[in-house]
Amino acid sequence: MTGWATTQNNLGNALQNQAARTEGAAGTDLLAEAVTACRGALTVRTRQDHPVDWAITQGNLTICELARADRNATADPLPHLRAALEHVEAALTVYDPEHMSYDHTKATTLRDQIKARLAEV
Repeated sequence: MTGWATTQNNLGNALQNQAARTEGAAGTDLLAEAVTACRGALTVRTRQDHPVDWAITQGNLTICELARADRNATADPLPHLRAALEHVEAALTVYDPEHMSYDHTKATTLRDQIKARLAEV
């Protein structure tokens, strides 16, 4: 099952990358598919059983939700920004600043950027 979850996570990444190059509703649909794929991965990549993989997928969901917030077709970016914040904060519960300093710093920076965007809206 972990191979399937890894495939779902990677599918989410591929769909998000494709969405970045696809305009309009088709790109928005690809982002929704990316979120669905990553959420599927989380059914296996649980925090309890696979904490680092779970945190990585949470980070991927953060990127997907930020991309959804930035789409021209998105009437209200707030739900996506809030979801992105939830996902990055979840990842930070795993990313230890001492033993995973790169991931912790990257996620902390992203969290701070999301909070700043939310303060602007």
